[in-house]
Amino acid sequence: MKAAIYMRFGRTENLSEEKVTVTCYGQTKVWDSRAKAEAFYFKAMTMSDGSERNRYTKIYTELKQGLLQCSDEE
Repeated sequence: MKAAIYMRFGRTENLSEEKVTVTCYGQTKVWDSRAKAEAFYFKAMTMSDGSERNRYTKIYTELKQGLLQCSDEE
C-alpha cells in the first residue's frame, strides 16, 4: 500500500512516516510513524465503547487531520 503524499506549507511530504506525539490518559508517547499511530488508535476505537471510544476517536480524528500533537483531552 502506497503512503499518502500531501502538500504542506508548499512542500510535498510523506505524512505517514512523520513522527507524532499522542497524549492519552495522561501519558505521552512519541510515535515514529503516523501510520502506525493511526492503525493503533483505529483498532482501539473499534474495540471500545462509551467514553473510552470517545477518547480514541478524538485522537484518531486528530491524527487523520495531520496534527503533530494529539490528545484525548477536551
